Amino acid sequence: MIWGINATCLDPKDNTTTFPAYCWGSWCQCKPRGTPRDQLVNQVFKTNMEASLQAQGSALKAALAAQGLPVIPILGYLDHMSPQQYFEGQNALREDPALAVHLARLSSPPLNGAVINCMATTASGRGSCCEQGSEFSIYNFGNPATVQYYAERVIVPLIEGPGLDGTFLDSIDWALTFGCGREPGNWTCTAEEKEGLVAGSLAALDAALGAAALRGKLLSVSAHVDLRENTDYYLAQLALIARHGNAWRFYEGFSVGAAQMATYLFEAQGLNVSGNASVPDPSNYSVPVMMHFYDPPVYAPDWVQLAAFLIGANEFSYFSYSAGWGFGDFPLFPEFFRPLGRPLGPPTVHATPAGPPLPPWAPLPALNMVSSLPPAPGANASNAVFLGRVATPGACAALAEALSGATAFTHTLEASAWDETCYARVDDVPARCFTAPAPGPPCFSAAGAGHSSGAAQVLPAATETVYAREFERLGVVLTQRPDGAWNATLAWR
Repeated sequence: MIWGINATCLDPKDNTTTFPAYCWGSWCQCKPRGTPRDQLVNQVFKTNMEASLQAQGSALKAALAAQGLPVIPILGYLDHMSPQQYFEGQNALREDPALAVHLARLSSPPLNGAVINCMATTASGRGSCCEQGSEFSIYNFGNPATVQYYAERVIVPLIEGPGLDGTFLDSIDWALTFGCGREPGNWTCTAEEKEGLVAGSLAALDAALGAAALRGKLLSVSAHVDLRENTDYYLAQLALIARHGNAWRFYEGFSVGAAQMATYLFEAQGLNVSGNASVPDPSNYSVPVMMHFYDPPVYAPDWVQLAAFLIGANEFSYFSYSAGWGFGDFPLFPEFFRPLGRPLGPPTVHATPAGPPLPPWAPLPALNMVSSLPPAPGANASNAVFLGRVATPGACAALAEALSGATAFTHTLEASAWDETCYARVDDVPARCFTAPAPGPPCFSAAGAGHSSGAAQVLPAATETVYAREFERLGVVLTQRPDGAWNATLAWR
C-alpha cells in the first residue's frame, strides 16, 4: 500500500506559472510548512493529483517488475470527509457555485448556516476537519446527491486507471469520533445535522466500495470506531466491508488495549470476547485487517505489538510498524523473515480475577473513567465535574462520594497540568463499564500508573487476561496484568 502526494501550485498572480507545493505525508500546501492556517486561504492548486498518483503507481509497478519482485497493491490517498484542493473533482466544489450544495452547512453558532471553513483559525473551522491536506470544507454526505457526486467525480477518476489498484480512505467516521463538538474548538452540530453527517458517511462508504468493486479495485478503510464504543456505527461499517469484499479495515496507530483486542478478534476471527472467555459470534466475521503501529517495538521479552497482531491474524491480515509515512520510515525486523507456519487453532482468551470484588468508591489503579471528557485540567464537562486537586486517590474518592449524583471518580498523579486532579462522573455509567475485560471510552480508558478510578457500586476485581494462540512454528501469549500493563512472549520453534 503506497501513496505519494506531490501537488503542484499555481501562482495566483497569473494562474499560469506553476511551482511544486510543499508536501509531507498526505498534506500539501502552497506556502512553507508552519504558515498559519489563516494565511493559506489564497492557495491555488493545479488539480492534477489524480493523474499524478496514477503515474506514480505505474512507475512503481514497472520498477518492481524490472527487479523481478512481486507487484503489491498500490493505492492512492483520499480524505473521506474533506475535499482536498489538489484533486480536480474535489476542487470543483470550491470553484463552481452550482456545486456548493455538496458542502456541509451547520446552523449552530458560530457558523449560523454558513459553510464550514477549514482554513479559519476561529472555532468555526480550526480543528474541524480531518487536516490531512489543504481541505476547505466538509462533504454534505447527508445529501444523497453528494454521495453520488463523491462516488462518480471523486472516487472513480482517481482509481480508474492501470497505475492504481484502489485508494486509501482516511477518517471515514470523522464526524462521529472527532467532529461535531467532540474535540475543543470543533464546530458543533444539531442532532439532526450530526445524524445526517454520520449516516451519510456510511452511505458514501457504501457507494465508494460499490464503485471500486465494479472496476476490480480495492479500498483501505481507516476508521476509529470499535465494538465497545459507537457500536451501531462500527457494525454497519464492518458489514459494508464484509458485503462488498474489496476492502480491509486499516488501524492507524493501533493501541493494544482490551477494547481494541475485543474489536480486532470480533472482526478478524468472528469471536465475541465477554467475561472471562471468547466464544464464536454468529456473525462469523473474517474481514481483512491492516494493523499499523506507530510505537517502537517493545521487547518484553518480545513484541507486544506483533503478539497482538498474531493473536487475531487471519489469511488476509497485515502488520506494519513505522516512525512516519516516508519510504524510509518502515524498517524491516528479523521476525518478519521467520517461518510462522499454519495456525493450529483459533485464539483463546481467559480472564482471571486477581482478588475479591472492590467495595464502592475503592480506588482501582491504572484506570481512567473520565478520559477525553473535560477539555482541559480544571475544566468541567457535561458529565464530568472537577472536584479540585488532592494528593491521594482516597481523598478524591471521599470528595466524589460526598457529591450528590456522582457515579464514579478518577484521580491523576503525573508530571503534567493534570497532576493531582480529581474528577467525578455525574452521568449514568453503563453497566457494561464494569464487566471484564474493561472496555474503552466512555468507560475505562487506557491509563498510566498514575491514574486511579472507582465507582459508586461494587466493582469486579482487576483481572489478568491472557490471550494465546499456537502456530506450527510459534507460540504466542499476550497478557494484560491487573495493573493494566501488557507483556508478551513469542516462543519460536
